[in-house]
Amino acid sequence: MTMTIGPDDAGGVLGPERMAMLRGCIERAWATYDSTFRPALPLCSAIGIANILHELIIEQVRNTFGGVPGVEVRDSIVKGRFLLEIDRAQILQFKKFTENFQTSNNPTGTSVAFDNQQTIEGMPELPRLTVGYQLGQYGTALAGMWLAFCIGRENIWHIDLQTGVSSLPLEFPALDESAAKKEREAKRKKAAEEAAKKKRKRVIGDDHDDDGAPSVA
Repeated sequence: MTMTIGPDDAGGVLGPERMAMLRGCIERAWATYDSTFRPALPLCSAIGIANILHELIIEQVRNTFGGVPGVEVRDSIVKGRFLLEIDRAQILQFKKFTENFQTSNNPTGTSVAFDNQQTIEGMPELPRLTVGYQLGQYGTALAGMWLAFCIGRENIWHIDLQTGVSSLPLEFPALDESAAKKEREAKRKKAAEEAAKKKRKRVIGDDHDDDGAPSVA
């Protein structure tokens, strides 16, 4: 079972207030890193920055969302992941994004199932979204913050937490409108064209081209 959700539904579950709270968590975590950890670790690696920021973000989220109605911390379902369940409608994780809104995970069976939106024993069957950020060149500035929905390594859509603008202006397509369906439609169209071509040849004879002109040897 692959769980899906569109940007309008996901944003509607969170609402403007909780979206702003998520944005604030990342902003405060970055401010703490920039003012405290950067001076102490001026040559910190990209991995080191990501690890420190992750812990700072999680601490902000715990403090900000603790006791908020409809929000439940789920940090013991998938080993190594801090998760928030929102209104029993969706689950959030917190990560750093690449330019293509990808995240880095060790490819264990559980992490692959998690990223592919597949069933995991003990976890509610809810869509899993990622609240993440990108850093500017050299990791010296916070470039942006997003709420994203991915299936495997494919980013389906993302919402800018600063502007509220979604990457998908239309509703999220149903799974039956996937690439597989498009491929079937293309095959049916090709078969119809081939049948029409054969019919024209029978009508005009084999000594003429498809447009009715005599064939030239």
